[in-house]
Amino acid sequence: MLTTQTFAELVEPHQLGRITNSLTRTIELSFVQDKSSMTQNEVRRRFEICIRLFKQLRGDHHWGVQRILDRIPEYLRCELDGKSWEPDSRGMWLPGDG
Repeated sequence: MLTTQTFAELVEPHQLGRITNSLTRTIELSFVQDKSSMTQNEVRRRFEICIRLFKQLRGDHHWGVQRILDRIPEYLRCELDGKSWEPDSRGMWLPGDG
């Protein structure tokens, strides 16, 4: 189930810069991994995937922002490769622990 909350309802205003920078790096890295050129349409598509993932993990699974930002590169890669993925269900999480 995908949350019906807007992105703005899921984050604090002071978090927007960090989130934007992280998603930008994630999208850039995905193009490097693909060895493909960035088109406006493809950047937009990947950004929309990231926002959908963020909203799902934050709204439906109640993950913290840092946990989401740590995992989005992996989940974006799965989406781009057409692979299924499931959100990590661990109750305890530490930044950078995968």
